Amino acid sequence: MDIDLYYQEKGNKDKTPLILLHGNGEDGSYFKNQIDYFSDKYRVIALDTRGHGKSPRGTEPFTIEQFSCDLYDFMVRLDGKIFSNSKQLKEMINNALSSKEKPEEKVITGKGDFRFKGVSVDGL
Repeated sequence: MDIDLYYQEKGNKDKTPLILLHGNGEDGSYFKNQIDYFSDKYRVIALDTRGHGKSPRGTEPFTIEQFSCDLYDFMVRLDGKIFSNSKQLKEMINNALSSKEKPEEKVITGKGDFRFKGVSVDGL
């Protein structure tokens, strides 16, 4: 990854990471209420994706494929669960998980009909 993604973190670092992903044009501050709510049970991380909030755009292409690579690298580093409110992340998540070794657990939820192949929505 050519950039360092900005993220806010709350909760015990020894607990399972729960990565909160915002939609297009938003940033991690969208989840200010959820950060507090989940911080007793998880190490909550509200990520600003590439070119959003305080994360730089970088020099790589501004594409879903690049967002996928960024997310994958971030997930592997933290071995966390994911919570998202964005339909636009469906392709991003599937791309990140399709061709690489998957982190142990993934949790995704949001508006609409989300049926991610190989992704569990149990556990939250």
